[in-house]
Amino acid sequence: MLPSAYDLKEYYATPQGQGVLNLLLKRFGAWWPDRELDGDTMIGAGYALPYLERCAGPRGLYALLPGEMGALVWPNSGRQRCMLSEPHAWPLPPASVDYIVMVHALEYAVDAGDMMEEAWRTLKPEGRLIIVVPNRTGLWARAEKTPFGHGRPFTHTQLHDLLRDHNFSLERMTGALLAPPWRKAMLVEKVSPVIEALAPMCAPLCGAIVAEASKRLYSPIRGKPQKVSKPVLVWGEAASAAPFRKVKHEL
Repeated sequence: MLPSAYDLKEYYATPQGQGVLNLLLKRFGAWWPDRELDGDTMIGAGYALPYLERCAGPRGLYALLPGEMGALVWPNSGRQRCMLSEPHAWPLPPASVDYIVMVHALEYAVDAGDMMEEAWRTLKPEGRLIIVVPNRTGLWARAEKTPFGHGRPFTHTQLHDLLRDHNFSLERMTGALLAPPWRKAMLVEKVSPVIEALAPMCAPLCGAIVAEASKRLYSPIRGKPQKVSKPVLVWGEAASAAPFRKVKHEL
């Protein structure tokens, strides 16, 4: 069941939600420093509002929320930059986006492939994509009181195959949220960051998978294998002159 935007907003206001936000932003910050995000547009697909609010790089930040999730006023003042859309039909022109951050999106999509096709369509040729999904083998996928305990979790192989099948090149992939889904503020603030340092070495045990991909402009050619002719030695009539001669047979 798709959570409402209001429920997700309330979750990220809790100590656990703030801890999740800070730990995932550390992953984003290591890969996408604000000083390097010099493009025009970044889109947050799913529920990425807390992550967009902490990003200072691109000049334009916009949020795409699924229609079933409901709308929110964002930002609180000024021109609104939050839009409702269908996962398979984003209200964006082709090749118009520099960066996409996809959080709380793929696991709730009826067809994850449709969403990946929209991401590919709207990204510029040099555009980049970050995806966060629940890890099927982690504890957080079983924690129903968190957003990562709902929807369809992924394995590293499944996410890699999804990217490849929709013309994305995987740049890097790692795990996040290694600590259990604690709710007490002291554990979240003091213990979780210490445990998180081991996350890249314990990816199968992490609660979430974080991947970066780039748009691939050309699909690989997958044709049928060509027939190969191999020489076969047979007994010749003139044994004294040429006891063996090569004859090609089609395999």
